[in-house]
Amino acid sequence: MGSDHPVDKDHQKTKTRASAARGEPGAHRDHPGVKRAFEALGPRLEQWRRGPRRPLTLFVVHPASLKSELLLPDPLVTGRLSAVLLGRDARCDVCIDQDAEVSGRHALLVYRTFGYDGSCRVFDLSSGTGVLGLDRERISGEKLLPPFALVLGDAVVFGLSPSAPIEPTSDFGSIRWNRRPQARSFSTSPWDERPLGMLAARGRRGTAGVELSADALDRGVIIGANSRSPVTRALAGDDSTVCDKHTLLFRHESRTQAVDLRSERGTSYADCPISVPLPLPDAEPSRLVLGPDAYATWTPYARTEGLP
Repeated sequence: MGSDHPVDKDHQKTKTRASAARGEPGAHRDHPGVKRAFEALGPRLEQWRRGPRRPLTLFVVHPASLKSELLLPDPLVTGRLSAVLLGRDARCDVCIDQDAEVSGRHALLVYRTFGYDGSCRVFDLSSGTGVLGLDRERISGEKLLPPFALVLGDAVVFGLSPSAPIEPTSDFGSIRWNRRPQARSFSTSPWDERPLGMLAARGRRGTAGVELSADALDRGVIIGANSRSPVTRALAGDDSTVCDKHTLLFRHESRTQAVDLRSERGTSYADCPISVPLPLPDAEPSRLVLGPDAYATWTPYARTEGLP
């Protein structure tokens, strides 16, 4: 498939962002609203410091007062991933409904429920204003370690962990924030220059398909009627049962995963609803059912030791 598809655009910007995340020299400018938002937390930070020792706490401040708080659960004895959806839509786990700059489904935070160290990955769901770090760089797919701050529209999301304590009286500038996300690892393997597989979709408007590279899956690929989805021409339409942002396909720890984005009809695999990120088979096609008249199929390409 051609390289002019939306999932492959802005490749140079992605490389620049990865270079910045590795700590290479560059101008650093704090986002102007983050310090003000941190100061607005006030007594809630004291409550957090004295409260249960959870691996990660998310605080959402919009734009000058606390909007909501979400405690991620304690680690469970499972190897599964969990996800937190942030956006303006009422179905989101964290609903930021008073900010027109926040998309309906704006971002997804993915974290492991077993052996959890407070880290997570953030995926920008093709939002209008993006997900910004402290240095105003737009990010998607990178790993975050607390304490971190993300900007979604006018809202600020703080991720705090007991492993990186913050005193309520601390000055914002004195805190050692994770200002830049950890860069995704880029292998020098010849396979990285080749597509990892084919994503195909069938809907009321026909079929569509696209080959996806490792970089595209690392950033996350939306399956749905959204104009930036690589299979939108098959799934879009006035009578479509598929949401704009229905399912996210992404790669985590070398496995391709799928998760439903709180869509109205849900996403199912092998007749089972996908409520948390699900690793897909490496050696056979996986059909994701999006509605009565729509489905998407992920077909991984075979891996061999040698190149032809």
